Amino acid sequence: TIDEKLSQLEELRKENEALRIQLGVVREDNISPKKLLLAHVLSTSRFFVIDKGADDGVVAGQTVFFKNVFICKITTVSGKVSRVKLTTEFDSNTYGKTKETGALGLARGQGDSMVFSEVILSENIKAGDSVQTVGNVDEKGVGILPNLVIGATQNVRKSGNQLFWEATLVPAIDYQKLEEVFVAL
Repeated sequence: TIDEKLSQLEELRKENEALRIQLGVVREDNISPKKLLLAHVLSTSRFFVIDKGADDGVVAGQTVFFKNVFICKITTVSGKVSRVKLTTEFDSNTYGKTKETGALGLARGQGDSMVFSEVILSENIKAGDSVQTVGNVDEKGVGILPNLVIGATQNVRKSGNQLFWEATLVPAIDYQKLEEVFVAL
């Protein structure tokens, strides 16, 4: 019917626009995975379920992102759907660096928030610094892509043992509002 065709056309228009936005980010940040796969978020909580799985070439460990923002990685894959761990999950640990000074640290999930920790005291970090992924991709091209935004630092302080800097890390995006994401195949 004509309503079905209009609905399909609108869906294609949205996908085309999302791809245009994403390709601009890809060129800008020199991220060049073999393929980007647009996925729809089916459910959100402390993790995502997306509508792409092994049948679409998705494997555990692949990077999931939106625009230039790191969402996290694929953890579990079935034929048609996949589970995506969010950076705020308790067992989520991602090596990061500040865009401003290159200070290295670990972005650790705290449940509903994140901490940028284990930054050596000789490094310079301050509130408002942008933290990006360092990147860790294996020989098969699976892993975390570099230079994706994780979040921004707040409340910079010395760690409990006084050996490192740590800061509250505010996510760069409201995960619960995302309807579409990209998987780097």
